[in-house]
Amino acid sequence: MQKELQDIIAQIQNSGIPSELQDRWAKQLKHLEKQAERTEFKLNRLGQEKQSLSAFLKESLEVIEEKKANIEQANQELLQANTRLQIAEEELRQNAEELKIINESLELKIAERIKEIERQKAIIEEKNENITSSINYALNIQKVIFPDIREIKSVFKDAFVFFKPRDIVSGDFYWFYQKEHIIILAAIDCTGHGVPGAFMSMIANEFLYQIVHEKRIYTPDRILNTLHRKIRKALKQEQTNHQDGMDMALVKINTKTRKMYFAGAKNPLIYMQEEEMHLIKGDRFPVGGGVKEEERRFALHEIDIEKPTTFYLFSDGYQDQFGGPKGKKFMTPTFRALLHKIHQQPCALQERKLKNIFEVWTKDYEQIDDILVLGLKI
Repeated sequence: MQKELQDIIAQIQNSGIPSELQDRWAKQLKHLEKQAERTEFKLNRLGQEKQSLSAFLKESLEVIEEKKANIEQANQELLQANTRLQIAEEELRQNAEELKIINESLELKIAERIKEIERQKAIIEEKNENITSSINYALNIQKVIFPDIREIKSVFKDAFVFFKPRDIVSGDFYWFYQKEHIIILAAIDCTGHGVPGAFMSMIANEFLYQIVHEKRIYTPDRILNTLHRKIRKALKQEQTNHQDGMDMALVKINTKTRKMYFAGAKNPLIYMQEEEMHLIKGDRFPVGGGVKEEERRFALHEIDIEKPTTFYLFSDGYQDQFGGPKGKKFMTPTFRALLHKIHQQPCALQERKLKNIFEVWTKDYEQIDDILVLGLKI
């Protein structure tokens, strides 16, 4: 464009046109030249902007097409998801109907089961009531057969029996015999507790009656030996593996000679004289049970009771009871120390203290065995 204008100016200068007119035309042409340059610049810029805009529009169209494709794909996926949701909702509806039917059936079965349980509960309660009634009747029989504490207190002016069965009836029991100057007293702990222990106690009581009352065997070791043979024979322990028996501590007191004789099957004798505690251990085997043997020999111990004497016979229930802050056993050393601590007090007070201490000890625990402690002052 610039070259063309310069050619025109050159032609004007060579045309012979007056110089003033040439100058004016030249100025106008230069002015036109500048305007043409600006127009050309603008056109170039517009062309660049057009190219940029075209490229932008092309990219935008591509992005729009891609987004459109993505939207169409998303719509397709949404449609598929909606279809699956409708299928799932239908399945849920069907499942809900099936569950409703199952629940109705289950509720019916539960109602029937509850009725059956209530019926069985009523039967069990009736049986338990009958069993409890029978056990209470057995307790009355035990009370009638076994000695009354008043019999013992009629001979020993200061005596106590702390007796606390774990169940209604007990496998622990005490036995008493007195004729003229001979007194026999025993604390017996039969195998088991409750009804099984009570059966064993009835057997033991009957055999002791036969041995002492009928056969007039008064020596403690002979009483235990004879009782052992009778238990093994009655329970057929020679032919069977039946191991039931009993632990016991038995004393004979001769008020004429002021002597006391002791024999023990596992259980000991504790006696106090002049504030000193003495312990005589029982033999390490029970009455009944054990290996097949022809004879079981229990040792006989003699104690002089010329001095004032307090003595105790007991089962293992008190010292084996769990309790206290750590849930441990009361333990034998603690029990012996307790007896030594209270032995100078009146027996009625001793019994109350043993009872109170036991109740505090077992506050949060169930009683695990029958409890029997006999204390007497001579």
